[in-house]
Amino acid sequence: MFIALLALTAFAAAENIYECTYSDSKLKVVTVYEDGKCYFENTSSKKVTYVPATDENTKAKIKIISYTTTDCSGDEPNEQLMDITKKADISSSTTGLVYLYNEEPDKMGDECSLINNQVYSDDQCTNVTSNMVRYSCNVSTKNCNKVSNTEFYMKSENKVGYFGTFYYKDENCTEELGFGSQMYKCGMCVPQSNGDKYVKYECEDECQNKPNDDGSIATIVAFIAIALFFVF
Repeated sequence: MFIALLALTAFAAAENIYECTYSDSKLKVVTVYEDGKCYFENTSSKKVTYVPATDENTKAKIKIISYTTTDCSGDEPNEQLMDITKKADISSSTTGLVYLYNEEPDKMGDECSLINNQVYSDDQCTNVTSNMVRYSCNVSTKNCNKVSNTEFYMKSENKVGYFGTFYYKDENCTEELGFGSQMYKCGMCVPQSNGDKYVKYECEDECQNKPNDDGSIATIVAFIAIALFFVF
């Protein structure tokens, strides 16, 4: 929450461009660009800038300049001009990609969360693969799923300084069983399960608010127990 608040505070003082994806009349993803700043992701980069209208017969646009380098340099970048949408014109029928200039989407603060689990290219988690600022929106907070061939339910979340999958007795994931799997300690650099990159799971609220939680040792012991349970 602190990281999200810090990011929003920093953006408030700048001229920002909001790249918004809508689906089924709901906001799904918001990428926030500071006007003219270089943003990189993996092996490419881009600048997103505001282009004002030149006369009464033209409209202001958003220019996206894409590069094949990570520092917004090089010859012959690709350029696109995109229309600017007024926030007042967004309705329940809005779908796809829209760009807002200096207008934060409605309910962004309530419906969106900063994606703050950074991906890195090295095993020390020092070289980030992107400096993009993205928010995920209207993601189900329930996210409680039945474990196949069992009577258990599972949910991925932060607990006692770890990010992992925790198990529950009920379909609403309210009655804890006291064990979990695929546990990653907050802030630890670990390999991604589906690639050659590394990631840190940032769950600072749990790490800071529960550093001496009496249940943490019991939880870790339970992790070992559940591993043996599924093996045997």
